Amino acid sequence: MKKIALCSIRVWQRFVNLTAISQRTTGYSLLTAATLIGLSAFTGILWPMARPVRQGDTKAEIKRKHRDVRYSDPLMKDNPISLISDGGVRRGWVHNVDMDGYDDPNIASEAKAAIQTKIAGEQTAKRKAVICDATVIVLGQIKESTGYITTDDTAIYTVHQFIVSEVYRSPGNLPLKAGDLIEVTIKGGFAKTVDGKQVAVEDVFYPFLAKHLNHILALKHDAEADDYYVFDPVGMYRIMPDNRIVRADARQVLLARRAQIAREPETFDAITSELKSANCSR
Repeated sequence: MKKIALCSIRVWQRFVNLTAISQRTTGYSLLTAATLIGLSAFTGILWPMARPVRQGDTKAEIKRKHRDVRYSDPLMKDNPISLISDGGVRRGWVHNVDMDGYDDPNIASEAKAAIQTKIAGEQTAKRKAVICDATVIVLGQIKESTGYITTDDTAIYTVHQFIVSEVYRSPGNLPLKAGDLIEVTIKGGFAKTVDGKQVAVEDVFYPFLAKHLNHILALKHDAEADDYYVFDPVGMYRIMPDNRIVRADARQVLLARRAQIAREPETFDAITSELKSANCSR
């Protein structure tokens, strides 16, 4: 009781001093000072109760903002998603792919071989760059997929619930393991507009992931949003039932032809061997 009494006296003295200072500097009365202190107490105690901090909502908002920045397409401001008709698809395009004259029927065999070697070297370097630039590389399947329209109404992206079955690369701060469920985002997909239309954006380089097949994905990780995303189509491989692999950009005829000229890996075993043997230190 003695401690409580001493504490009460100190609080009262602090209040009196505060009131005196307030009267000298601002002219506020004792009643005004008391009112202000009461309001401060109300704000400090009751306001946080009325507006609780919800960490889950905060993380979701960060993800949304980062995905908007990543996938928004300024070139489509005059052709927004909302103008696509119900059931309509907006398709992307690809610029010309240089074959370096390989398919020229008049080229000499020696020159043709030299071009093949050049293209093979470039394709190998590209695959290695993607492998080494990826934060994680995983094998797995899609569980569920949901498409979203960016806030500026210029693009669609898809969030895949991805079940990891094997991990080829994962840094120490991201200890992924078989059985983990992660979110993976990718350009394009299907989504519903605010007025109920079902629309789609088909990206030439980023095909829709097949739910019933395995995929190898080279992913980057957005640490702030805790978000995995496909950053290059060269890092997307679909595993077919006969063990063949189909890379994401293979749907584009010219890119598929260039890969064929380069004699790129065509089977699951060949590509996983390349993933495991890649030397990213040089």
